[in-house]
Amino acid sequence: MGNNRNNGNRKEKVLNPNIWQLRLSDTKPKDGGKSGRLSKKKAGKKLINRWTKEEDALLRQWYPKEGSPYLEKILDRTRTAIQARAEKLRIPGTIRTWTRKEEVFLKHNYKKMTAKKIAQRLKRTEQSVRGKLHKSGLTAEASRKWSEDELEYLRKHYGITPVKELAVELERSMDAVEIKAGRIGLARKKRVLTPKEKSWVIRNLGKIAYLNMAKSLGVSPQVVQKIAHANGYRPKPNMRPWTKGDIAYLRKSYGKKSRKEIAMALGRSVATVQTKASDLQLTNPDQHGKHRSWLRQEEQKVKRLYGKKTHKEIAEILGRSVASVAGKIAMLGIGTPRKKRGSKNDSPPDIR
Repeated sequence: MGNNRNNGNRKEKVLNPNIWQLRLSDTKPKDGGKSGRLSKKKAGKKLINRWTKEEDALLRQWYPKEGSPYLEKILDRTRTAIQARAEKLRIPGTIRTWTRKEEVFLKHNYKKMTAKKIAQRLKRTEQSVRGKLHKSGLTAEASRKWSEDELEYLRKHYGITPVKELAVELERSMDAVEIKAGRIGLARKKRVLTPKEKSWVIRNLGKIAYLNMAKSLGVSPQVVQKIAHANGYRPKPNMRPWTKGDIAYLRKSYGKKSRKEIAMALGRSVATVQTKASDLQLTNPDQHGKHRSWLRQEEQKVKRLYGKKTHKEIAEILGRSVASVAGKIAMLGIGTPRKKRGSKNDSPPDIR
């Protein structure tokens, strides 16, 4: 038995043909034992599962049609391994659309992780990740270095000015602005007013608009409004004259934001905002004082919102009266009249 075991210096048979294995019982090769030392080093590690011709054939057959999720089940290999093998063999695969969640992960981690690690985390190929980085302008080569003035501007206005406006001002994409803000800690930073600042807000309630106080303190108008409400203050719009800043904000925001949002930012009532907008001819009334004409976009919005929101909410969104919205719904024929039980006669539309 012992003579047969060492006869011809042959290696023992390996039962699994997919496993490469070199036994310590093998004799020294002709290279003076270098391979023997290598075999000792490899012997303590996990066995390497090499790809077979049959697996490569299945990969070529199914990868372009079904992708790695399907092959993961029949080959008993990870998606990363399948994708890497397909990339090595230059086998085209199915195009998997990037999800919003994957894009967000990429934006927040492309500077912290390598493309290879991101690919493993998202179960994509490294080539796919690099392509997405380049397409999104997130590569180091595609990024323009931020100057100190730009960073200072971002720190001063982020969280107060809309990201869209910051992007225009800085001549960068919205994604680039959000990513940079997150990296320098602005995304996680919460501005907490000091007792002295809160006292200043309380003293100036009714004298300075919420928006102007918010800008001075570097917070949102909602923060100022919460302090006002906590101290029992409600704006008295008829007692406070309109400033140039208030009017400029109204002209800029009317038609883009709801009247409720504008009123909250200015510390005024919705009715006061609507009246001032009418005085400034922002509501576009005709010479006879009739309601402005309905735009096609407004009609489409009514169709989308009907059944999901009340007439009052739709009117608030569009900056119109409830009666105007109810009339338009009737004209469009999208209102479903309610019927009384046991009667075939239709009841009038429910104006909510």
